[in-house]
Order: sequence, then structure tokens, then C-alpha cells
Amino acid sequence: MSFRWIFFACLIACSSKTPEKADKDIFGFRKHFKSGDVLLRTGYTNQTKLIGELTKSPLTECGLIEVDDVNVWVWFVSKTVKRETLTNWLTMGYDQKFIALRYANHSAIFETKFKLALFRFKGLPEDTVFDFNTSAVYSSELVVKLYEQ
Repeated sequence: MSFRWIFFACLIACSSKTPEKADKDIFGFRKHFKSGDVLLRTGYTNQTKLIGELTKSPLTECGLIEVDDVNVWVWFVSKTVKRETLTNWLTMGYDQKFIALRYANHSAIFETKFKLALFRFKGLPEDTVFDFNTSAVYSSELVVKLYEQ
């Protein structure tokens, strides 16, 4: 599987008390993100600290962007596959630093197919043993499986 990616990095500070609509109205995230973008951020759990030490990277958690008419959402795995507003997802991390990746062949058709595929994964359990061949998924596996569809 060979993907070409366009990279862009951002550093923001978000308040955990920001209302959900603030993603679009105050921070202007909608003009920067597209459905299908992959986000990597710093984590704070023991598991993510271990992953960081093994990979030599502070970016230990990932999620997928979905942009709709109301908000910018991040789909991620935490006990189950779910979505949260971007500002709330970032405040769940260690320091709100993140990197966003975009598939180089991104198009409106891609976004539509991607959004439909996201909902097929909603509610799937978290894969705590990191077995790629089960119905449960872990964060990076979610990204791979969505891009394979």
C-alpha cells in the first residue's frame, strides 16, 4: 500500500470548556481540515508513554477527521470506536500538539466514501491485544482499515 501524503503541522491551545460549535465558529478549523485527514498527537497514558519510548516519537495517538456542517470531529478508539469534537479530542492529549496528514489524492468523492466507511466502524470494541485480524480495532488499525476500503 503506497500512499503519498501532504503534511502540515499545527500547535494550538484549546480550553476544555469550549462549546462544541466553537470548532467551526471561533477557531476556523473547517477551512483547514477535510474529512479523511489523519491526526497524530501526544498521549499521556502509560501505554502511550511506552509506545513513545519504543517508536522514539512523542506522537503516540491517532484519529481521523470528519468535517460536517456543524463541527470538525475526530474519530478515535478509546474502549470503542467513537467521535469527539476536535477541541475536546485535543484536550484529552498531553499538550494539544498535533500533526495532520492528508492523502495526496484527496477529492470530494473520496470524502463521501470515507464518511460512509467511518460509520461502519462506530462502536467496535478496542483491540487491547493489538491483533490486526479481529473485529476489534486499535487506533492505527482503524486508520489503515479505513484507507483500505
